[in-house]
Amino acid sequence: VGDAVFEYSSVETTLPKIGQALGTSETLYAQAFEVVDQQVLLCDCPGFNDTRGGQYELCTNLSIDMAIEKCAVVKAIVLVVPVIAFIGDRGNNIVELISTIQDRFPTTFKVDKPQDSRRLFLLVTKTNQALASQVDGLKHGARFREHLAETDAAITNLMEKGMTDGNQELEAYKIRRNIWQTMETMRNEGRVNFIDIEDTVERTELLKAYCNPFGAIDKANYRPAMEGPGMKRKFGQAIELSTHTWTEHIFKNYFDVIPENIRLAQHSLTRNENAIRDLHTAKVDRSARISTLTEEITGLTSFIAELELNNGNDVDPTLLQSLQSQASELTSQQIQGEETNLASEQRKLQRLQNELSNEMDIVTNMTAEITAVTNAIAALEREIADLKVGHTLDRLYSSYQYKKTDNLALYNWKPGAREKCLTEVNASSREDLEDKVYDGPAGDYAGQTASVAVIERKFKLVPADAGMQKLFKEATWQSSQQLGDYTALVEGAGCVIDAKNVTPEGTKVAYGYLLTWDKNVMPWIKISHKVPNTEFNRATIINRNATKGAKEQEKATLEARKERVDAEVTRLNGSIAQAEQDVRRVEEAITALKNTKKTQEVAVLIAQKKEELERKRVEKVRLENSREIENAIEIKERESLQLKQEILALQLKRRNYAIIIKTQEKTLSLLLEFSELIAGPVKKDAVAEVTAAAVIACKEYIAAYKKYQPRLDECLKEDLPFLKVI
Repeated sequence: VGDAVFEYSSVETTLPKIGQALGTSETLYAQAFEVVDQQVLLCDCPGFNDTRGGQYELCTNLSIDMAIEKCAVVKAIVLVVPVIAFIGDRGNNIVELISTIQDRFPTTFKVDKPQDSRRLFLLVTKTNQALASQVDGLKHGARFREHLAETDAAITNLMEKGMTDGNQELEAYKIRRNIWQTMETMRNEGRVNFIDIEDTVERTELLKAYCNPFGAIDKANYRPAMEGPGMKRKFGQAIELSTHTWTEHIFKNYFDVIPENIRLAQHSLTRNENAIRDLHTAKVDRSARISTLTEEITGLTSFIAELELNNGNDVDPTLLQSLQSQASELTSQQIQGEETNLASEQRKLQRLQNELSNEMDIVTNMTAEITAVTNAIAALEREIADLKVGHTLDRLYSSYQYKKTDNLALYNWKPGAREKCLTEVNASSREDLEDKVYDGPAGDYAGQTASVAVIERKFKLVPADAGMQKLFKEATWQSSQQLGDYTALVEGAGCVIDAKNVTPEGTKVAYGYLLTWDKNVMPWIKISHKVPNTEFNRATIINRNATKGAKEQEKATLEARKERVDAEVTRLNGSIAQAEQDVRRVEEAITALKNTKKTQEVAVLIAQKKEELERKRVEKVRLENSREIENAIEIKERESLQLKQEILALQLKRRNYAIIIKTQEKTLSLLLEFSELIAGPVKKDAVAEVTAAAVIACKEYIAAYKKYQPRLDECLKEDLPFLKVI
């Protein structure tokens, strides 16, 4: 609003943003702006009821609590509201905003205590979004009076229908009337302002009014948002979600899962590279075999030609003996070559069988891992389903159970104070009580006491939607009190519920109860609420779904790897079949060559050599045309490239986790402190309202932190080497 400001501790904006639409929040946390030449800070607060989710709501409310706690004094509260909020929807947005302010500052906006609202201001913005007549109606109070008249008419209508004090709808309208009356008083006193951002003089005057040194709001009257049961429960759920995220998804991935996946991928890469080397050796052996066959074919062709030239009845015996000797020597050489070839083929077959055995072991292990992960997913699905079934009886309120020897102090209510607490659905304070009427042993008192129990949760205690109503109606149980379609179980001794009221949004209930003291039985009361487990176990269900998602991703990764291994097994089976065939072919060739040595007749020798020549020509053509080794090399090289890319992606992923951990080191230590508070012996309600699942999650986080913390610095230096020079 002022001329010049300096922003404190903010990375979001460089200037404050004022007058956002109600129901949304531009700011995530309270931001301070120093007014130049004045010892005043303007605090731009986020919306109390942030609609972006539980984490945002926690952050906004906690920041407001901290801002008020840290400031020396609250000079004024300025509610910044766009003009359109007064024109549509019967002013409901304004009523909800004021109700929220009253929750935080219970003494404000009360007709009977106007002095507590003197430092409250309403700043109306974006007047260009409404007609001039509508803006004038607001400035001169006509619109406020219209809202007040509508509210009075609604109250009269309800009372004519027989509604009496304590009726929820009637009490809600009374609250509205109180708000509109207070706002009309504010307008009359000049505390409803309309800003023209271009008017420097107007802005300066408004700033002077807001920073008036002679007025302030008592900080002691502020009721921190984080002390409410609803926010404590949300905080407990946030701690559960956070600890589970670090334990199951960051620590486990960074220290265990990713390194193991890198190790497995590197092992597969090493096996692939070895296989590629063996295949290149086989390629060299094949080239050598082709060269040997070429020489043998040339020699056989020449020898067969010489045999055919000398074939006949008149062959000289000496020449015949020489030819037979040459044939025998040639055959011996060929047998020796084939035996060498046989040994090579047998080694190849053995290598392929060893590779197949290794791959089958991998398939067996992967199948077992996939089965284990599948079973884990099924178990998580069953657990999630079980967590959603039925209801949990949640204790909402319990009075102190006095012993007869305990000291009992009793006070009179101020006139109308108890009724006001019930009407406004606010807990009582010492200011609501008058003189002490009894102070002594509880067992000596006889009479009746009247109290108010205020219950607040983040979920609606009185549901509005049919689906939630149906969920609560499905299970039958004994009840002693009904609130709409929600059922509360009231237990105790000497207790009676005599009144109740609910806030319009249905998340806050006030019970008026009476306790009868008769010196024999010490009275007490306990109020419980039946909560659907889908709501009660929300954080646990989210955690289990996250774990299930991680398991499903792990299963998909394993199945993809197994698919590659299965393809390799298929290829190896084909190669082994071919290798076995090659071994049999070489063995047959050796047998045929050995039979050739026994032949004495030239004609038979010629026929045998021609068969041998044909076999070698066929083998040479087959080897020259074969792409088996090249195809296998291409497959292995492609797999190696994929594995290198996979390793690189895993290393990058691990580095990203390292960056998260490094930048969140303070968060880790704070979360450890919170976890030790929640899972330790201190009173947990002082920190958060937690479930057993949250305590377990915190214990798991503590164990994980202590397990991995000794390795943390070493791993971070390895993954973030640039940290050494920063």
